[in-house]
Amino acid sequence: MNHMQKEKLLHKEGITVTTELCDDIIKECDEFLKGNEKASFYHHPLWLKILSMESGQPYYCLISRNDSGLINGILPLLKTRGIPFNSFGALSSRRISSLPRTPFAGPLTLNQQVEAKMLERATEIQNENPNYLLQLKTDYKIDYQDSGLRTIEWRKSFVKSIPGPEETLKFESHLAEKNIRKNVRKAEQANIKFRQAKDIKELLEWYKLYLDRMRFHKVPARSIKFFISCWNILKPAGLMDLNLAVLDRGSKTELLSGNINFKFRNAYYGAFNAGNMGKSNLMFGDFLMYNQLLMLQEKGYKSYDFGEVPANHCSLESFKKKWGMEQVQIYHNYYGKKSEEISNNLDFFEGDKLSTKLWRRVPLTVTAVAGKLVNKRL
Repeated sequence: MNHMQKEKLLHKEGITVTTELCDDIIKECDEFLKGNEKASFYHHPLWLKILSMESGQPYYCLISRNDSGLINGILPLLKTRGIPFNSFGALSSRRISSLPRTPFAGPLTLNQQVEAKMLERATEIQNENPNYLLQLKTDYKIDYQDSGLRTIEWRKSFVKSIPGPEETLKFESHLAEKNIRKNVRKAEQANIKFRQAKDIKELLEWYKLYLDRMRFHKVPARSIKFFISCWNILKPAGLMDLNLAVLDRGSKTELLSGNINFKFRNAYYGAFNAGNMGKSNLMFGDFLMYNQLLMLQEKGYKSYDFGEVPANHCSLESFKKKWGMEQVQIYHNYYGKKSEEISNNLDFFEGDKLSTKLWRRVPLTVTAVAGKLVNKRL
């Protein structure tokens, strides 16, 4: 059965459930997203494909069309295997999610009527998979009373508006600005340079720093195959950057820090960052972020989404706040038999200090393998 035959069979009331994204569909979705001000990088079908490749799980891309056959709504969904014994509640259960390991990617439509139809089709998919929870992650509150969704306030995302090229960057306070500029000068005096990664070798070098950081924070690390997929698929499509802070020693350079960012339309999305924690006194963190903002300003970007902050990560929250940004509420919406049992407290439990100390001593190879196994199921 070919792709078009499959799509025709799954077509219902203007909603197509695509389970194989061919190049033509990807291009059509890309054009729809580029014309929608509310579209984010996370709605892009290439991101859905990469997540599916990472976990080995099937996806559903719900596509709504008007009477002329033009797309007027999309909703990406991906199945997750879940962690055995449901160790971390809803976040580790079997889900049909939009999207796992993603801040938000809920229904994106041109009007509420289309959204209602897409939500109805999504709940039908969940009913066809009763052992799974339907999880819709959104950056807005779904206003559809008959959806049957249980809505929970999740974390907040930190978003900074980027001023025009001729305007001045604004920070949380005068003191915050003074300290940032002081740290940037210190990094410049140490001969630290800002540039973008040129090849996959630099990605592999950055990955070592990333593993060390994930081990320190006891967070499941994404696999190197995941990042290689991002590099090979997203970068050629103009959807990804790896920005670096490099110590220039003349004939030799040393990678100190790097941030992987996704981008779409006029928005930038902070995704993964890592640095040499043993040399944090060189202030490469502020240096890299400041130069990223200058670059975004010069290129005409309108916003930079710094991402979420987990519960009790006060230092990370302070770091993001000092750059002067607004907080955007993220919502998790659930549907399914066990949706009523879901608690407002959905953050992962970090564990005791002893287990954290022990974990920080394991080899980086163990960190990589453990992270790969966990992220295949989350």
